[in-house]
Amino acid sequence: MTRITNGLFALILFGLTLGVLCAGTATPACAQGELEKTPWATSLIYPVGDPLDYARPAPGEINGFSLARGLNLGRRGDRHEGLDLGNRGRGAQVRAVAPGLVVCTRTGFGGGWGNMVVLAHRLPGGDVLFSLFAHLMPGSISVHEGQVVALGQPLGKVGQTGHASGPHLHLEFRSIKGSLDRLGVPFGVAWEKASVVDPLRMFTAMLPPDATFSLASAFSDPGDGAGASDVVRTMVERGGLGRTALTGPEDALSRGELYRLALSALESPGTAIPSRWSGVKGAIARRTKNLPEAARAPFADARMPAREADARRPAGFAETIAVFAALDVARAGVARVAAAPSRAEMETQFPHGLLGLESSRSSVAASPPAARLIGPPAVTRRQACLLWAYVESGANATPANAAARGIPSTETQ
Repeated sequence: MTRITNGLFALILFGLTLGVLCAGTATPACAQGELEKTPWATSLIYPVGDPLDYARPAPGEINGFSLARGLNLGRRGDRHEGLDLGNRGRGAQVRAVAPGLVVCTRTGFGGGWGNMVVLAHRLPGGDVLFSLFAHLMPGSISVHEGQVVALGQPLGKVGQTGHASGPHLHLEFRSIKGSLDRLGVPFGVAWEKASVVDPLRMFTAMLPPDATFSLASAFSDPGDGAGASDVVRTMVERGGLGRTALTGPEDALSRGELYRLALSALESPGTAIPSRWSGVKGAIARRTKNLPEAARAPFADARMPAREADARRPAGFAETIAVFAALDVARAGVARVAAAPSRAEMETQFPHGLLGLESSRSSVAASPPAARLIGPPAVTRRQACLLWAYVESGANATPANAAARGIPSTETQ
């Protein structure tokens, strides 16, 4: 009996040890996956009030905001690690200061923060910036952990939860410098250990320089799908995306969805698009076998997802640009999009995509220029639909590729 008990104890101890070791090795991989999904932030806007001037009211609101309390990293009793922005009222919309990944949402007291949301952003230099929005109104948080949000996307509403003497938004910025060698824990833990950054200095350095910036054009609240942009709805109706895209247009585009979009662009209008990856992959192989070699490169069997699990992973920026650039040539400029975005809209909503497209449009080689581009590690469904609508409308045509696309040149001789 004793021998059996000792053996059982040893087995349990071995299992616990193995679990700890597995957990220890899985954490960095989890953090790296979050990093790959985190969007790049090339500019910032204010989370309340006018996006370029918090002292002025946001569109549709009456009052702007004032800075009730600033950053103070001095003595413990007076220490304040962010900004308090208030207008003596509750209910004003709190927006994402930049495209980001939701790494934490909390309700209740939350250590004094009350109802709160934390986003992760990647800065141009490679550092990770966390933005924290605290004291939000009960029941107002409209995002969930793991979701990719757009610039200006509503996160919640100004409230007075947690340790707050009056209604206001508490905003903090924290960063991890040289982040690639310090991501040994998930973002949901890393943000609390990150270094405090002065939000006012960040805004001064990263506010959009163009005074014509429009919050309305930067983001439309998806809600239950009714507010999803026209291009997303168009792609869903054509079968290029499933209906879940209407309720999650700001979620990362999967690799399977990228190639499903490609198949819908290659097929005749009204053709049913397979829902399973195996069906999509087989249909793409049949549709692309007669394309020019350069346009076939992104659709080679070795470059597409191998299985369903691979198809569910986020589509990378370079892969998206390579596929769209190849389709641009393959479809010879046949337009089927109801409402195409303008260049100004693209510059506001997806500037990396526009730059990537323009660097790839003169030719599509077997090793496309997009493979050398630096851009967002993940592309949202809405960004992909906007970029494809822009490509499909012929808006990106230049004299260099107009002949290949069958579009008359407007260049003066």
